[in-house]
Amino acid sequence: MNSRKHKFSNRIVNEQKSNIWEEILQLSGKYGALNLALGFPDFAPPKHIRNALENVANQQNHMIHHYTRTLGHPRLVKVLAKIYSRELQQTLDPMKNVVTTIGAYEAMYAAFQALVNPGDEVILLEPCYEPYKVVAGLAGAIVRYVPLIPKEGSNESDDWKFDINNLKAAFNEKTKAIVVNNPMNPLGKVFTREELQEIADLCVQYDVLCFSDEVYEWLIYGKRQHIRMATLNGMAERTITMGSAGKTFSVTGWKIGWAIGPAHLISAMHLFHHLAVRGTPSVLQEALAIAFETEETRIGNPDCYFSLLSKQMEQKRNELSTYLNDAGLVPITPGGGYFIVADISSIDTEDGVNPNIQEAYDSQFVKWAIKEKKLTLIPLSIFYSEEHKHYGDKFVRVCFAKGFPDFAPPKHVVQALEQVASYSDHMIHHYTRASGHLRLCKVLARLYSQLLKRDINPMTDVLTTTGAYDALFTTFQALICPGDEVILIEPCYEPYMELARLAGASVKYVPLIPKQDSRSSDDWVFDLQTLQEAFSAKTKAIVVNTPMNPLGKVFNRDELQAIADLCVEHDSLCFADEVYQWLVYGEKRKHIHIASLDGMAERTINIGSAGKTFSVTGWKTGWAVGPSHLMDALQSFHHLTIRGGSSVLQEAVAIALEKEEQLLGSRECYFYQLSNDMQNRRDRLVKYLQEADLNPVLPGGGYFIVADISKLDSNINKDESAREAFDIKFVKWAIVEKKFTVIPLSIFYSKEHQYLGEKYIRICFAKRLLLLLLLRGEGLLRRGEKGLLLRGEPDL
Repeated sequence: MNSRKHKFSNRIVNEQKSNIWEEILQLSGKYGALNLALGFPDFAPPKHIRNALENVANQQNHMIHHYTRTLGHPRLVKVLAKIYSRELQQTLDPMKNVVTTIGAYEAMYAAFQALVNPGDEVILLEPCYEPYKVVAGLAGAIVRYVPLIPKEGSNESDDWKFDINNLKAAFNEKTKAIVVNNPMNPLGKVFTREELQEIADLCVQYDVLCFSDEVYEWLIYGKRQHIRMATLNGMAERTITMGSAGKTFSVTGWKIGWAIGPAHLISAMHLFHHLAVRGTPSVLQEALAIAFETEETRIGNPDCYFSLLSKQMEQKRNELSTYLNDAGLVPITPGGGYFIVADISSIDTEDGVNPNIQEAYDSQFVKWAIKEKKLTLIPLSIFYSEEHKHYGDKFVRVCFAKGFPDFAPPKHVVQALEQVASYSDHMIHHYTRASGHLRLCKVLARLYSQLLKRDINPMTDVLTTTGAYDALFTTFQALICPGDEVILIEPCYEPYMELARLAGASVKYVPLIPKQDSRSSDDWVFDLQTLQEAFSAKTKAIVVNTPMNPLGKVFNRDELQAIADLCVEHDSLCFADEVYQWLVYGEKRKHIHIASLDGMAERTINIGSAGKTFSVTGWKTGWAVGPSHLMDALQSFHHLTIRGGSSVLQEAVAIALEKEEQLLGSRECYFYQLSNDMQNRRDRLVKYLQEADLNPVLPGGGYFIVADISKLDSNINKDESAREAFDIKFVKWAIVEKKFTVIPLSIFYSKEHQYLGEKYIRICFAKRLLLLLLLRGEGLLRRGEKGLLLRGEPDL
C-alpha cells in the first residue's frame, strides 16, 4: 500500500535494506544446500533437561503454566545467583543482580536500550557478532570498531589480536560501553587474562561499562581457561555478564537467556525488560532451573554436562578441521564456541568468483559454493565494519555444532507440551523460524482467515511473539515514529501509555463516559464528537481493546464502525488488542473483529494471546496478524530485537489450536467451555460484591469486574483537594486493614481524566471463588488467611 502512514518507523527503516544473510539463506533453500552457516546444534539436548521439561508439563500444580515473576522465575534466578556467585567470585542477590530474558539476544538488546543513550559511543571488537551493530544502531549509539589482526602464517584464533594503540585510541570521555564476546563469535577466540586486563584497565580509566557476552562460556577447548571479565579488578561494578540456556544446554529453541551484574545496572535492565517484554515463559524457566540444579553439584567434575559437551564439541571441531583441510580450505582453529573460520583463498572456483568486481570475494565465494557445491557457509566480511571488511574477505565461517552423520533421534494444551517435551525429533528444542514456528503460523493463518473473512498468508501476514505484550511493543516500535499521534480509549490497559511514550508518540485520550447509575460496561460509551476531534492529519494509529481491560466492555458493531470510518477518513492504522476475544458473555454480545469492517483489513494489526486463549499465561506466546505491508515492519523489528520465540511452546500451542480448530463453534470447543465457566465466575462474584456493598459494573467480556466503592464506609478522607486519588487511598486501606489487594481504576486514565475512575476498583474473577475469600459482611472480608494478588492470571 502507498500510504505515508503505513510506512515503517524511522528506527528500523535503515535496517530493512536487503542483506547478505537473507540472500544466502534464500539461495540455500533454492539449491538445497547443506547448511553449515547457522549456529545451532543438530544433536539432542541432555536427557535430564528433556526430562525436566516433561516433568514440568506433568506437574499437578497448574500455576506453573501462568505468569511468574516478570524479572525472572524465582527458582531459576536463585540457582543462577548460586552458580554465578561462585563463577564471578562475588555474592549475588537473585532478586537484584539477575534478570532472565528471551534468549541472550534480548539481554544484549535490553542492555543497550536501558544503559546507552543516543550519541554515546560504544566499542566493538571485530570480527563481531553482526547483531551488535544493529542493537547499537537502535540505541542511537556511535560505534568505534577495533579489529583483531591475524598473525601472518598462523592458523590459530589465539593469534588474532587487537593492537593496543588502536584500542586505546577508541576510548574517550564519550565512551559508554564496550562489548566483549568471549569466546568470540565468529572467530572462536578465547581472550587471555592479559588481553582482558588491558580492556579492563581502559574501562576503569574511562569509567566505561562492559557488556560481556559469554554465551559460549562452557565451550572452551584444550588447556585454555575462560576468564570472566567481571572477576578482574574494578570490573564487578561495571560489567553485565550475559548467558544462554540455548548454548549451555543445547536447547536454542527454548529462547531463555540471562544477564547478571551490579544492582544499579541490572535495575535499569529490569525496568526496560518490564516495559518491553514483561517476562519469560514460566514453564521453560522452571525446567531450566531443574536442569541447572542437577548440574550445579557437578560443575568441575567429568560427569558435568558442561564438561561432556566441551569434549564432544572439541572432537567435532577437530573432525571438521580435517574435512576442511582435505577440501583445500585452511581452518583457523578456534579456542571455543561453535564456529571455525576457514581461509578460502587457495580454492579454485573455476571463474565462479571475480576479484575485480565490487562485491566482497568471500560473499561471491559463498554464493558459488551454494550453487555449485550445495554447501551453505557465511562470509566473514559481514562481521566487519566497512572500513575493516578487507580483513575478512578471504575467510568463511563454518558451524561445527552438527553431527557426522546426524545424531540418531533419542527417545491437548498441557498434553501438547508433554507431547512436545517427549518428541523423538530433538530438533524441536532448537531454533525455529524467527518470524514464527511454521506449524503455529499455519494454524493461525487458517483460523484468522475464517475470523477475518479474508485469506491470511502464514509466511507474510503472521508474526508469533513472546506474549501479546511483545506483539504490542513490536507494533509500536515498528510502525510509530517520534511525533506521531496515537489515540487511546480510556480506561485503557496502562502499558499502552508506556509503549506510546517509548515510541516517542504524542497521545490523545478519549474517555468512555458511564451513563448515570449504569451497572453495565455496555453503558460506558465514547462521545463521538470527542473521538472525531482526537483524529487529525498526524494520527498514526488508534488502539482498540475489545473486550476491554480493565472495564470488560465489548464494543458493538456501531461503535467499531464509527472508529473504522474515522480510521479510513484519516488513513490511520488500528492496533486491535483482542486477547480476550473468546471471553464474551451473554448470547446477545458478539465479538466483532474491527479488521472485518470495510476499509480496515489493510490498516489493522490483530493481536492475540495463547495465555488468554488457553489459560496458560506463563507460556508467554502471542501473535500479531495483519496485512503483509505492515507485518513486514513487525517481522523486521522482531528479528532485530528478539529473534524469535520458544520453539517448544509454539509447537505445543499449534497442536492445541489444531484441536480447537476442528471444534470451533461447537459446545466441545474449549473456547465455548471457558467462556461459560468464566461467565459463571463473573456472576457469582457480582453477587458477593453486591452483598459487600461494592456496586459492580457488569463486564461483557474479559477477566475483570470494575466495582464502585463510593458507598463503602472505609473511614478514608475523601477530600478532593488531597493529592492522592480516592481509589488509590482506598486500595492501600484495603490492603492494610482488610488484607485484600485490588487495583485502583484511576491508574488506567490519563491525568486529565483520572477523576472519572477514582471511585472504582478493578477485581479479577479468573480465580477460584474459594480463593476470593467470600466478599461479604461488614467491611470487605470475613475470612481467609491471605490477601489476593489479582493480577489477571487465571487459576484454571
